[in-house]
Amino acid sequence: MILFRHAQIYDGTGQKPFLGDVLVRNDRIAEVGQNLEVPEDTEILEANGKLLCPGFIDIHRHADVQPLLNSKSEAEFRQGITTAVSGNCGFWVRFLAFLREYAFERHVVTPEDAICKMTFTPAKRFSFTDRGKIAKGCKADLLVIDLEVFTDNADFPGRSEFASGLWRSMIGEFAVKDDALTSAAPGEFLHAGTGSGFRTRCDYD
Repeated sequence: MILFRHAQIYDGTGQKPFLGDVLVRNDRIAEVGQNLEVPEDTEILEANGKLLCPGFIDIHRHADVQPLLNSKSEAEFRQGITTAVSGNCGFWVRFLAFLREYAFERHVVTPEDAICKMTFTPAKRFSFTDRGKIAKGCKADLLVIDLEVFTDNADFPGRSEFASGLWRSMIGEFAVKDDALTSAAPGEFLHAGTGSGFRTRCDYD
């Protein structure tokens, strides 16, 4: 089990954030609250006020062949994408750029609305009933973002540059730690009835 403690939790639904804890058991969220009891054999991660939100859901993915060519899915993970719907083409997106620029810098939308747009709203649209929000029983597709340092680094000349400040990205297990990919290969295909997408990262070996 893993406990994220003292995180600034944006639950994905558009509600105001709150300081709290999230307990993950296997690949599911077991508990959400404040000052949660710590079961034995639990890894405790002190978030210290970092932003904790559901993983981003890309409902218009322009990289249909990319997971087949590169099962590491680094472009997806390093931007916080944990669920992707295929059927388009192409390669790059800017989730963290949208959050940084339009929520935290320009204040065009609130951070909770920006996160809702990238998590709960697309999950609802594609009937991903156990994704897109932080709630007991949901898939542990989670991001922890360090607001002190996070920024997107991609632009048109350097569009392959990855974002910075993604402290943790979890898809049941950690795919990113401290801005670096782990050796894990979590993920599964989603079939009819759960939405026409795939949950990165898939292991094609």
